[in-house]
Amino acid sequence: MPGPLEAAEARAVAARAKVRTGKPGTNGWEMEKAVDAGGAIWTKAVAGSEAEVAVRIGDVRTVLLHVVRRYHYEVETLRAGDVVGFREPGSSKVRHESNHASGTAVDIRPSAFPTGASNGFFPHQLAVVRDILADCEGVVAWGGDFKPVDEG
Repeated sequence: MPGPLEAAEARAVAARAKVRTGKPGTNGWEMEKAVDAGGAIWTKAVAGSEAEVAVRIGDVRTVLLHVVRRYHYEVETLRAGDVVGFREPGSSKVRHESNHASGTAVDIRPSAFPTGASNGFFPHQLAVVRDILADCEGVVAWGGDFKPVDEG
């Protein structure tokens, strides 16, 4: 008969199996079906703001929360609902939807920056966005550099 530790481990493995898709997104990370459901994607508050975002735990969360936190403090104050991370596979037509489904992408104020619209930032804000990207040394890509443009 399994002990409490083994039973807890079995429950965790079963929960993870329910959210896994077995399919990688375009950036190689496995997509999941749900957030806060025993998988690798969990909702986390953005320090100092009203915002929270669902992203992959570990290094991905560390980097993406760093980006979003800097945006909040240096570009524009973020409120609840301003940041979108996880999206279920097939739930939207976002260009890099599978990256959202793997918990490895965020959109900041997506309704304010619709796909295809450019020049949404004042010059000083754009300079900070570029500084944040430089700080990440190529680990993070920005939709403002995509075609079509997606500045959020």
